[in-house]
Amino acid sequence: MEIKLKFRFLPILLVFGLILFVMGSANATDVSISSVNGTIQNVIDNIV
Repeated sequence: MEIKLKFRFLPILLVFGLILFVMGSANATDVSISSVNGTIQNVIDNIV
């Protein structure tokens, strides 16, 4: 059960890591932020 949860949350952690990397390497505009929020919502919807 614990292993299943770890694998379920792994994609979310990877997405957040990627977002932090992108925001750290480039100045985020309102457009990219809203785009990222939409992507996060899609990932969460797919997992749940």
